[in-house]
Amino acid sequence: MNIGKTDNKLSLREIISSSNPLPNDILHVLLENEESLWHDFKSTLDFRSNKELLDITKDIIGFANTEGGYLVIGIQNKTHKIIGLSRELVEQFSDMNILLGKTNRYIMPSIININLKTYTADDKNIVVLHVPCSKGKTHVVEKEGKFQNQEKKEITLLRKGEIFVRRAGATVIATHSDLEQLMDRRMMQFKEKISQNIARTIEVTDPNNVISISTEKANSSDTNIYRLSNSPDAIPVKGISSNIPPKNLEEVLVSSVAMYKFDKNCVLPANLIYNMYAERDSFSIPRKYLIYLVRFSIIKNAPTFYWLISCDKSEVIQLLQELSKNTDYFIRDYVHRLSYFVDKTLYTSIKRNRRPTGLGAEFNNAKKYNGMNFFITSVYLDKIKTFKGLVPYNKRDLKQMSEEATTFAIELVSNPEDKSKCNNLIAYDCWLFSKKIFTQLPLLN
Repeated sequence: MNIGKTDNKLSLREIISSSNPLPNDILHVLLENEESLWHDFKSTLDFRSNKELLDITKDIIGFANTEGGYLVIGIQNKTHKIIGLSRELVEQFSDMNILLGKTNRYIMPSIININLKTYTADDKNIVVLHVPCSKGKTHVVEKEGKFQNQEKKEITLLRKGEIFVRRAGATVIATHSDLEQLMDRRMMQFKEKISQNIARTIEVTDPNNVISISTEKANSSDTNIYRLSNSPDAIPVKGISSNIPPKNLEEVLVSSVAMYKFDKNCVLPANLIYNMYAERDSFSIPRKYLIYLVRFSIIKNAPTFYWLISCDKSEVIQLLQELSKNTDYFIRDYVHRLSYFVDKTLYTSIKRNRRPTGLGAEFNNAKKYNGMNFFITSVYLDKIKTFKGLVPYNKRDLKQMSEEATTFAIELVSNPEDKSKCNNLIAYDCWLFSKKIFTQLPLLN
């Protein structure tokens, strides 16, 4: 297949997860970009070379454990020069089972759904392998992979128990932070699977009746068929069960709340919370779900004020009282700061149960952790002018700050572990809505 200029408007990340991850113009898209999280260039791959097979096995594991990606074989990785593959090397790929057999001997569980396509560029053959993201699986090196170099010295490329992931343009051994992101992705994929069958509930009169609407036809004369009706003697129902997955962020939140009620460990992932914050101006949900978004935001150390000011005060107090007993100190500390705006008695009560810190310690925390300044902004407004590090926030144009907050939130969607951006966003959130909070909440009237 010849390479042609692309008309594809999708990003590389979107193409990977699309129904057609190997479109005709994918090679052009790949060559336009430096090596990234989603693609890697290889000058060659000879199945007879153990070193090259071990190297590509590592990359396959990395892509499958991250977001999927492409291995472009026949391109020099540093210069992007098109080297191409000989006809003999291209013919190796005629049976994918050969490659899968050679790589999967080192991988547990096996990776079997790899696809490829051969392209022609500058009259040279290029092979593009597509490795999809493995949902619900984490791939580990099952056994050591070794090769001999030119000096006949044995080199180990794969060690049993290693987990590889993609980071920027390289395949690396997973760190603690990478493993946490792997777990977050696994949890999100699990939630997406559950949400396909989760109930959308309509509140009506009788909580004991639920009708599930299905396209299945009755296969027996004994089957009871229910039809929706507005007749006065119709049975009132609790809700309707559907297997339609959420179509937008509002439905994602509603589904997440339903899952949280079923399992308290199912908390909305941080990247989705940041996505909702980035879309806050167009994000519209029933008020009763806002308190859950506040809960998820506190647990994930995300901005809360934008949602908090629209919640019922009694619900907020109840939530903060509950979370003030959480075993995580940072959640308790966050709750303590928020309680200052909500209820003086609650704030005093939580303060007694909190590890004591002085004003000086708070300032030091702000300097050390960059964005913990949110806490000082919250509690020590009368002394804020004396702390030069925070004054610029107050002098910035609110429209500009709102745009910057949105930018931070968008960046955090793809990298929710960036503590600096997260803390800055929390500080922006506090300043942006400070005037509204100060005039509405009782403690500051």
